[in-house]
Amino acid sequence: MQVTDDRINAIDIRNAVKRYGDFTALKTISLSIRDNEFFTLLGPSGCGKTTLLRMIAGFEDVTEGEIFLFGDEIEKLPPNRRPINTVFQNYALFPMMTILDNVAFGLEMKGESKAAARKRAGEMLELVQLSQFSSRKPSQLSGGQQQRVALARALAPSPKLLLLDEPLSALDLKLRQAMRFELKELQRETGITFIFVTHDQEEALTMSDRIAVMSAGELQQLGDARDIYERPSNMFVADFIGETNLLEVEVDAVEAGRAQVHLGGGHQLSVDAVEGVGKGAKVHMSVRPERLYLSEGAEGPESLAGRVRANMFVGTDIQTLLDLDGGVQISVRSSNSERGNKRVFEPDRPYQHGAGGRAPPGGLMAGGAASGGSARTDTYREARHWLLLPSWVVLIFLILIPVLMMLVYSFLTKEFRGGVIWEFSLDAYDQFFFNRGLFGDEPPSIEWTYIAIFWRSIWQAGAATILS
Repeated sequence: MQVTDDRINAIDIRNAVKRYGDFTALKTISLSIRDNEFFTLLGPSGCGKTTLLRMIAGFEDVTEGEIFLFGDEIEKLPPNRRPINTVFQNYALFPMMTILDNVAFGLEMKGESKAAARKRAGEMLELVQLSQFSSRKPSQLSGGQQQRVALARALAPSPKLLLLDEPLSALDLKLRQAMRFELKELQRETGITFIFVTHDQEEALTMSDRIAVMSAGELQQLGDARDIYERPSNMFVADFIGETNLLEVEVDAVEAGRAQVHLGGGHQLSVDAVEGVGKGAKVHMSVRPERLYLSEGAEGPESLAGRVRANMFVGTDIQTLLDLDGGVQISVRSSNSERGNKRVFEPDRPYQHGAGGRAPPGGLMAGGAASGGSARTDTYREARHWLLLPSWVVLIFLILIPVLMMLVYSFLTKEFRGGVIWEFSLDAYDQFFFNRGLFGDEPPSIEWTYIAIFWRSIWQAGAATILS
């Protein structure tokens, strides 16, 4: 049994090869997966990730190499003798059984009593928050609930390892996003090692402790999500993981881990370099679009001059396509926020943006200068002010001025035959709130009816204002 970073390895794969006749599906794969780890095999269709998963499960023979489970060699053991369970893309639930019976079925087949199996099945349904649906059939559940039943059934025998072969691929986007967090939380609660297979980069980045990126039957890079995203080991990984700008550059000098490079149009940049990149090498620099920002003019020596070709709204971001001097095309992403929107420019105008990079092995420059956003045009601001003009006209001339005139008029002295004298007076309020008789010769009495109407109007107007 091997130990990595003070943790026991759940799986050790040593020089594993899989051939189908003359075709080699897996080419000498070696990797270790730690105990209690959420490990993801990531790659495009046909890269060999599912083949490797099936070899671990025992559904495919190993042509060459060895596989160890907690130190015990298992590549020659049949699947039913390996303490490993698998959740497949199709959940393979028995439609005639209740979900409680579905979960208990595997335990009964392993020789447990019906009572013990059903008790353990109930515990697993409670773990995946489906105990209230234990008497339902699979057809009465949603896709996400069926997936959780399959998970409960796989976890019921307490396997040492759980394999998940793209179990979220059949779910819609919202449900997939919710299930990512549920799967990760479930792995933490059970403490079982999960090996997850997917081609979805976002799933891998958000769920995994570590990721193995595969292509054409080979392991391209192994590391945590941030390491793979920000320091890809080769051009395939940089292009496959997320969105990036791959720019061809030539190395002018390398000193103390930094490389001076230039690209078409005479642009010069200083980027991080790693072993394997030398002077005169023609390599690719990978710059993530979100690590760039736009500005009207150059803001430092790392700025690149270009012209905006188009802006595209993509929901959370605004993507800007630019043509750099020298014919190089590049993409910049600004967040769809108040700050980010201030850095969106009209097409066919020259702008600057900052750039930088990092150079992993394999001749790839990766990384980018981290900065944020640029500004809305003055034309948009002027248009916004003109759009608000009618509202201001209505507010001033139809509401504020009439109210002000009525307020002033109410404090003026009234003449007997009409008209007013421009002298301050409270006569109008006295006549409104007090009754002095027809000729004003009676003792004043309060007009409660008018006061009630007045205050009712006040609170109704206030309530309407608050509700609106």
